[in-house]
Order: sequence, then structure tokens, then C-alpha cells
Amino acid sequence: MNSEAGKDDLMRDTIRIRISLAILLIDDFTGKIMIEPSFRIAVRGAGKPIRKSDGFWIFTNLTEPEAQVSIIGPCYQSEYIRLDLTTLDSANPVVRIRMKPDKTYRLLNGTTCMAGFLPDGAALMVFCEQGNDYKKLLVDYEQGSAEISLYQGGNEEMEGKLCCIADKDKKKEIIKLGRMTDREKGLYQLAQPPLREYKKIGTKIYPVSLAQAREDGGEYFLPLSGNGQERLEYTCIYDVGGSKTEERVMLDSGRVNRIDWETRKKR
Repeated sequence: MNSEAGKDDLMRDTIRIRISLAILLIDDFTGKIMIEPSFRIAVRGAGKPIRKSDGFWIFTNLTEPEAQVSIIGPCYQSEYIRLDLTTLDSANPVVRIRMKPDKTYRLLNGTTCMAGFLPDGAALMVFCEQGNDYKKLLVDYEQGSAEISLYQGGNEEMEGKLCCIADKDKKKEIIKLGRMTDREKGLYQLAQPPLREYKKIGTKIYPVSLAQAREDGGEYFLPLSGNGQERLEYTCIYDVGGSKTEERVMLDSGRVNRIDWETRKKR
């Protein structure tokens, strides 16, 4: 057999595999990577993903610049997301997607929760400014900067997390942490920079739980962190069509607190 012809045959038989997208699921409540195999993750028009034991779902040889991703699994709300693949790092095309618990989510006894109904088109952001469930700045945040540096400790995954940043004077804004660019420095990209500067001393970053009216009639369920007190005050930002109102509500710790915002806002 001619050696050169053999090389040509080998080249023709070689199948080139290119990793186009790697999805990593994050539990939005615990901040932990989810490695359960019980999810169905699909990209429209693509074959089945390769599931890795460390939690990655790998899609190869995608031909379109955009991917329409669906994620369905027990105990979490389904997610349907469009991803622009041209914006990903071709050498490391990882996308972290935060999965929000539904009412069948397995919680430890004593977890504080809020549940009820939201009107069509409404969103609810909830966080607690009491206790020690917050992050700190590693360095001052300069107004207009597209990155923020957090001291967080532990291995909690914060990428994609909605947060409230508040200074010592209680001025606050809602921000969303983007891709982490430097784990050692706790450096995250910001999709929309805060409107003011924040000093390292006195600034706190609170994790925010988000509920949005869905097609199932607007029912929502939010597991919330607590600090063991019998009752805690939570800050609720209620948003309808971009019009936001802020309320503070007292919740009983360790139980499901039912608040129907649809009727509450009509009072």
C-alpha cells in the first residue's frame, strides 16, 4: 500500500470534534454546581449533549451562531434561553445557568420561604439586610467600571447571580454578576454598571431571590436564607413594567410565608 495514499485515506476518515458549548448548571439557592443526571438539556437542531461526571453538558460541532437552549428537570423551574455563541471564548465556551427552585424543591427543615401569586408581567426581588448573609468588596468600586471585585470565601458559584449592592448610607442598587474573570481577585464582569461609586468599607452585597410571573398562573416559590431568628424583615422590590416599589415585610422563620402580591397591590 502506498504510504502517501494511506495518509490521505486516514485524513478522510478522521472525524473532527469541536466543542461549541459547555453548560454548567448552578443551584440559584445554594450556589452549588449541579451534577444530577436527571435534567434534559437540549439545543434546537442539535444532537444529544455529552454529560460529564463533573456537571458539564457538552455540545459539539454546532453550526449556527445562536443556540436555543431548553433545560427541564425535577424540583426546578424550566429554563429556555438564547445564547449567542459568537461571544463565547472558543477555547473555553462555558456558560453557567442558574436554576431556580420550584415548590417541589427538597429543603432542609426550618428553611424560610415565601410563596403566593404574582400578577401577569410582574417580578419580585427579595433579600434580607439582617444577619451575615452578604459579600464584601475587595477594593473600592469606581463609578462606570464594567468589573467588580468581591470577597466571598468558600466555593459558592456567584456568576449570573442577582444581587443588591448597598453602601453604609443605605443607598442601594440591583446588579447582576456576569462572568468571573479572576477567581483569586473575585473579579466579575457587570452587564450594567452601578450608577454610583461604592467604597470597600461599609458596602455590602446581598444575594437576591427573583420570582417572575410565569405561564402557570403566576404562582411563585422562593426559598430564602435566614439567621435563626424567629422573625426577620425582608426587603421586597416589586416590579411591574419597569415601575418599581419597595416594601419591607416580616416573615416567620422556618416556614412558608404566603404573600399574594396580586391582591396585596390592590389594597
